[in-house]
Amino acid sequence: MNFPDYLKSNLVLINYRVNKSIAQADLQCKCGCLNFEVLYPGSTINIDGRVYPYSYETDTDSFFLIKVKCVECQSEYLIFDEDFHGWDGFYCHDLRHAALARPKLTPWTCLSCGQIPHKVSIKLDHTDRKEYEEMQYSKKRPFIENEWLLSFEWIWIGITCSNCNLSTPDWSDYETA
Repeated sequence: MNFPDYLKSNLVLINYRVNKSIAQADLQCKCGCLNFEVLYPGSTINIDGRVYPYSYETDTDSFFLIKVKCVECQSEYLIFDEDFHGWDGFYCHDLRHAALARPKLTPWTCLSCGQIPHKVSIKLDHTDRKEYEEMQYSKKRPFIENEWLLSFEWIWIGITCSNCNLSTPDWSDYETA
C-alpha cells in the first residue's frame, strides 16, 4: 500500500504507516518545513458544533479541493481535488467538470487561536487490490498500480495548529466514491 505519485513526487511523506487498506503519513515540504497554510474553497459546514471545510457551490456546479502552501518557501501542493483524485475524480473522471476553472482558495485559520500555519496529515483508504485488478480485467484494461492508488475511496486530512496545537484529526473526511 502506498500513496499516488502526485503526492509522493511533490511532498515528503514522513511517519508513514499502513493498517490494512489505509495508508497514512504526515506531510513535509521538500525544503524541510512541516508548517503549511491549508487552503480550502472558503465554505464551511457546522456539524454537531464543529466547523469543517465544505464544497464551493455555484448555481450549476460544486468544487472541493485542498492545497497546502509551505510557510517557509511558499511552494504550493495540491492534496486533493474531487475532479481528479479518488474514485469519482479519477476512475469516473468527468472531463467537462474537470475543465472548469477552480475556485479561489482561502487559508484555514485555527478555530482556537486564529493563526494560519498548521501541520498536516493525510490518510487514504483504497479499494482492495485484488478487487480492483478483477474489475480492470473484466473491462479488458491492464492493472496499473498508480491508477489503483489514485482511485482511493476515502481521504482524511488532519491538521494541528502550529501555534496552539489544536488538533483536528478529521478536519476533512471525504468519501470519493
